[in-house]
Amino acid sequence: GGEVVGFGMAVRRGRSTFLSFLFVVPGRQARGVGRALLLRCLPLDRERAPDETVATCVDAIQPISTGLYASYGIVPRTPILSLTGRLVPDDLPALPSGVTGRSFDDLRDGAGGGDGQGRLPDLLEELDIEALGYAQPSGRLGPLYVRDAGLLAPAMGHLATVVSPVDASSVLVPGCADRALVPLLAAGFRIEGQPGLYCSTSASGPAFERYLPASYALL
Repeated sequence: GGEVVGFGMAVRRGRSTFLSFLFVVPGRQARGVGRALLLRCLPLDRERAPDETVATCVDAIQPISTGLYASYGIVPRTPILSLTGRLVPDDLPALPSGVTGRSFDDLRDGAGGGDGQGRLPDLLEELDIEALGYAQPSGRLGPLYVRDAGLLAPAMGHLATVVSPVDASSVLVPGCADRALVPLLAAGFRIEGQPGLYCSTSASGPAFERYLPASYALL
């Protein structure tokens, strides 16, 4: 009768497909709806190329969903912890000499010198900005990606100088990103709630030791 009982959405980029959302209303769960949506969203019902990856993130407290994904080879690989706290610049190391931060507006408009004028889309496409950092007035830090894992903590310290959140700051930290996790905990951040689990058909994946995602829905 046209009733919506669930939805799913996946993002495909190159040889990777990431399941961003999959929800089924409680009264229709355990009836095969979730599995049907999964098969419509992801390339799981046909042979995949060896270098094609399918991935998602799931709450650690969802064993049924985790088991469903794992039955198709999308197995848990990396825990992602949610941390909250108040971040001030002096809590973390400063950026090393010669490393500076520039805003998206600077890159778009060509302010502050350099060759970024009018090239922000190209820079994002070429590098993912490769040293990408973003802070929101809400206090959410991320996404943050650095070439050198040792720059994670200083980059977060720099972001703390860019935006002063109304309340606490929050950041998602993969378990293997110890260069960020240890300094944040030492600065007084605390782990909130259950971790997320990055699940994938491939043992290789995002360089989580150098990357802090913005959400579980898009990596």
